[in-house]
Amino acid sequence: MTSIFVKYHIRSEVKGFLQLAIPLASAQVAQSATGFVDTIMMGRLGQESLAAGKLAALTFQMLLNATSGVVMGTISSYRNLCKT
Repeated sequence: MTSIFVKYHIRSEVKGFLQLAIPLASAQVAQSATGFVDTIMMGRLGQESLAAGKLAALTFQMLLNATSGVVMGTISSYRNLCKT
């Protein structure tokens, strides 16, 4: 009886995991593809355009990573405060 329950539990966990993982992986692939296409299009405009686009992308990525880190730290601190 427990074998059937374990199989059902594992199957439901895998289903939930895939429901979260597939959209996230798709978004990551789409973001990478967008960056690749942007690089190709800017490369056709010249070296200056390509350099400016990459500088802007680097600046955006740094700001995104910094704010994501602050938000993640704030959320985990908030969760720890709520447990006590």
